Amino acid sequence: MPGKTFGTLPLPGGQHQLTTNGRRVYTFVVDRLPGQTRGQKFRTSSATGDVYTWSVVVLPSTATATIRLER
Repeated sequence: MPGKTFGTLPLPGGQHQLTTNGRRVYTFVVDRLPGQTRGQKFRTSSATGDVYTWSVVVLPSTATATIRLER
């Protein structure tokens, strides 16, 4: 994907989490099936008052089935 950098960040227990442009990628708890995007534009806030808007990660139909992740 032009302009997007994918990678991983470490998690406890030797696991890793997908990132895009250095930001962690999360799944939205209400989405249960592939292709669901109920979290798109969902707004949430933190205890400090920061407001965050969820965005769906969309890959073009021409994207390869696998993406090499650099650590």
